[in-house]
Amino acid sequence: MKTNKQQLGNYGEDLACRYLQEKGYQIKHRNFRSGKGEIDIICTNGRDMVIVEVKSIRKSGYGLGGERVPLKKQKEIIRTTYRFLDFFPLHKETGVRFDVIIIDFRSYPAGIEHFEEAFWQR
Repeated sequence: MKTNKQQLGNYGEDLACRYLQEKGYQIKHRNFRSGKGEIDIICTNGRDMVIVEVKSIRKSGYGLGGERVPLKKQKEIIRTTYRFLDFFPLHKETGVRFDVIIIDFRSYPAGIEHFEEAFWQR
């Protein structure tokens, strides 16, 4: 059974996918896991592969975009992206971008903020 936090996170990811599709992105994978890492959404925008970390928030917190994703988590996402590319080498020919989508549940309807290129490979 999922906790309320997991349910909120899943709902946030659903909203993020809907938002991205409305903006013309094509969702390729959700919740790709490898080792300790997970990528919430993998999609394409034209030729670029976009790795999206979704943060569902219920209360105020520090920072926006990449600032809401700690450096340790950023490195984990980047490592997991390399593993994804090992599984799906066709995507190695595309550019890769790391975005963050904040789903803000402090109001109704939930607010959505999309931070393109929120962080980079380090």
